[in-house]
Amino acid sequence: MTIKNKKQKVDHRHGIHAWQTARLVPGYIGMFIVLFVAAGCPRPQKLSPVPSPILLTDALTRYNDNVEAVGAFSAKISQWEAVLHEDDKSHKVRESGGKIFFAPPDSDQARARLSLRASASFYDLKALILGSNDEEFWMIVTPQKFGMWGRYDNLEKPCGGKLPFDPQQILDLAGLKTIPDQPAWSPYPVYKVLPEDYVIEYVRPSEEGLWLQREIVIDRRTDHPREIKLYDREGLCLGRSELSEYLPLENGFIPGRIRLIFKDERERDNIFQLKLTRPRPLTEIHPLLFERPEEPTGLDTYQQIDKDCDEN
Repeated sequence: MTIKNKKQKVDHRHGIHAWQTARLVPGYIGMFIVLFVAAGCPRPQKLSPVPSPILLTDALTRYNDNVEAVGAFSAKISQWEAVLHEDDKSHKVRESGGKIFFAPPDSDQARARLSLRASASFYDLKALILGSNDEEFWMIVTPQKFGMWGRYDNLEKPCGGKLPFDPQQILDLAGLKTIPDQPAWSPYPVYKVLPEDYVIEYVRPSEEGLWLQREIVIDRRTDHPREIKLYDREGLCLGRSELSEYLPLENGFIPGRIRLIFKDERERDNIFQLKLTRPRPLTEIHPLLFERPEEPTGLDTYQQIDKDCDEN
């Protein structure tokens, strides 16, 4: 009997323990599910409502007003990446550091000015230098010890040449240059209203019909360009951009993240990406800030790509 009673007590305690464990398990499971959902599946951010569509003239005005409000500025480059091709060689650089300077044109006939100096920490120098002023454009890639430059007057001539990254096209694709705002003048803007975006397409008359010159996709919520494309007369895309993470500057905004893709003569993609931080108004411009380096040191080649134009 003693043995039997002990066995009954053991069974009884075991039953209580099993019953208590059964009560606790659902609580642990529920807690695990809550923690898993909170840690691994964050709630999606609520998007603001899409505003009512605006007129084409208003869209053009808002775009240009933002460019003019930005004005001359400088910004730090926190990250950058470049993939470019030179003849049969390909170069890829991925680094952090540097600075970009921008100044709008002095007049309607002048060009905007750009000076971009991207650093490479392991070289402790400017790994990539891009720049342009009203007359010239240039690019220097220090790790690969080569550079190129040319003149805008020769750009459209048969003897002219082009860079993997044209500074003026960079400014166009970054949304830092004004666009034509007269719907009755060529190039004519064609306006489309999509559920999330506005699309402005600029077309020019040609012998074959209409030539699509430029396409701009604008976020309806922010009025900021999110994508820009440039086309040549044959309809091929000269360059395109993806713009995001806009930063406030004075009374306007500049894209904080810029991804640019250009096609070269062999249909290869030259890619240039920038992440900008801390934009500041550029109140004073040094005389040499937007001047081409005459004799940069440490290069094997510094080629004038339109030299044939000078000889003819």
